[in-house]
Amino acid sequence: MSTEGERVASTLPRALVLDRAWRATATDHAPGLVPLSNSTGGPLSRTVKLILDPLVIRPGQRPELATTALTPAAAEQVTDILSDAGAVLAHTAAWFTVLKRARRAAGITDGHPQDLYFQRAFELATVHGEPTEPDGARLAGEVLAEVHHAGPSVARLREHLADPATRAEHSDRLSRNWSARADPSGTDRSGTDSSGTDSSGTDRSGTDPSGIDPADDGPVGPAHRAAVAPVLDEGAAAAARWQDLVDSDAGAGLGRHWWFADGAARADGTSMHELPPAPELGEHASTADLALPLDRSIYERVFTLVRSASGRDELGDIADVVTDEVDRAASPCGYTDPTLRAGLLVGVELAHRLRPIENIGGPGSGSGSELERRINRRWQREAYVWQARRLPIDGDREAGGVLGDVAREVAAPAPRYVRRLWSRLHGRDARSRPLSDHEEALDVLEGVALSVIRDHRDRVRGALSRLGDAAAPTPDAKAVPR
Repeated sequence: MSTEGERVASTLPRALVLDRAWRATATDHAPGLVPLSNSTGGPLSRTVKLILDPLVIRPGQRPELATTALTPAAAEQVTDILSDAGAVLAHTAAWFTVLKRARRAAGITDGHPQDLYFQRAFELATVHGEPTEPDGARLAGEVLAEVHHAGPSVARLREHLADPATRAEHSDRLSRNWSARADPSGTDRSGTDSSGTDSSGTDRSGTDPSGIDPADDGPVGPAHRAAVAPVLDEGAAAAARWQDLVDSDAGAGLGRHWWFADGAARADGTSMHELPPAPELGEHASTADLALPLDRSIYERVFTLVRSASGRDELGDIADVVTDEVDRAASPCGYTDPTLRAGLLVGVELAHRLRPIENIGGPGSGSGSELERRINRRWQREAYVWQARRLPIDGDREAGGVLGDVAREVAAPAPRYVRRLWSRLHGRDARSRPLSDHEEALDVLEGVALSVIRDHRDRVRGALSRLGDAAAPTPDAKAVPR
């Protein structure tokens, strides 16, 4: 029987296998793969992310090819797959060149060409083979017209907000909307006027169905749990409770809580401030340094909506998009739709119930709603969770590198989960896509959790691949809870 050390020694880092297989394929199809390669001859990171993994290797269908360290048999399989795909990859590179040429001719500067065209180039290569004239130019033009269809874009956003008169108009509207959150004639911190109606139009004469006192301390109070927790279950009673939250716009209470309760938004990961400040109009944005949701400028909020070609046709003219976002930024939770506010309210409660590390085999592993148990079990099947569990990260923010960062997030996943959920629902609000019912709400909440899990996995895998760490420990499959 082989020892663990022998087993580890017989594996190879996946990144190294991909690099070697790519170079061998490139040699057979020189210089055809150059547009998809980096300066040293290996595959671009976007080539791996956008073409090789999802379209060629397909690790979802071949899980043995998805691990950070590959067995010799798996490494040979990867090499064979890339070799067999050599021709279509060379044609993909040729189509990408044609698409970039058409992009320059059309004067298009919006978006990153690799993000926008890599997969479309692979599609063209698969259907049409090598590009030929004049069909190549015609098909490239059709793809560009489809990708860069009429609608809002980062370039149009920049142009729209460059006009001083337009900026002044939006700034004035933003200031008025923000001030209107509370009656300036004298209200308490909840934003309730003497008639019992707050600035969002919600009746506040009775008990807030969300159970949230806007002046209360702490991110999740007992009344909040009592009101929202039943929605996390399945069945008719949970669906009825969900509908009650929607009908009463209970999620607006969460928005007021974040606005007016010291530290509430910061505790939930939506602001770095004690109280979220009035949003600025802004004039630039970058995915690398976006502010937290409630701290984002109007430019940043619109930027996140229009930077991708997907779904832009649902947004309308850029002037309307910006105006709508100015109004949305001063609405509770940053949304106008009560179903989305309810979804965020329930999601925040779920986020604070997720304990993937604490609940591994612990007394609380079988408690809670079916949804939270299912997510915790799914999270606990990830090898990085078991690795993170063994890291001595307490009190040392630098310990463990990337895996240490992930470990700290897995130990307290609420802030990252809430931020991901906020962004997902923000996109739906801008595109007028409410949550149709209780079942869809739970599907979205679970989907966001799976997205966070995949993000953690990718970060750990990338770090280990860069280190060439073939000895990443993997838990015994029998020890992983199912």
